[in-house]
Amino acid sequence: MKLTNELIGKLIFASSQLRYFETESMTEPNNMQLHDIVVKWQMKVDEVLLDMGLKEHIGLKELIEIINL
Repeated sequence: MKLTNELIGKLIFASSQLRYFETESMTEPNNMQLHDIVVKWQMKVDEVLLDMGLKEHIGLKELIEIINL
């Protein structure tokens, strides 16, 4: 697994964007534009996770140990 400050930053940013647009889409469930934005950010989170080498589930404790927080 390769971790860098840049990848961790990208993951936090993409996750926060995803969460924001998920929340927005819940207030307007029929808004397809918001749905498309949510899918875009889901794909971005997946992309960053793959860049980090996280192709499978990893536990929070193990991830924290790897990152050395």
